Amino acid sequence: MAQTPEGYLWIGTLFGSVLRFDGTRFESYSSANTPEFLLKWGVPRLMVDRGGTLWISMYDGGMTAWDKQGFRSVFTSTNQPERMLWSAPGRVVFVFG
Repeated sequence: MAQTPEGYLWIGTLFGSVLRFDGTRFESYSSANTPEFLLKWGVPRLMVDRGGTLWISMYDGGMTAWDKQGFRSVFTSTNQPERMLWSAPGRVVFVFG
């Protein structure tokens, strides 16, 4: 679970979808409605950087980011970051196992 500066609460699910709660309703993002989640499954790890970007790392690897412009695939890999180590505008450092 993570919260972005806009106040959204984000929740990762067992099936690789991400739920966004705006205080009134939930909206679900999954491979069915979000192309950036096409091959992703498993409970995502959610991290928010200092700039407010939500980083979504799926169990099967790869990373998707969400910001005010929407979702974008960042990279595909079988490695999953364990946590975000540091962030600054335009830069993020993750720790991998």
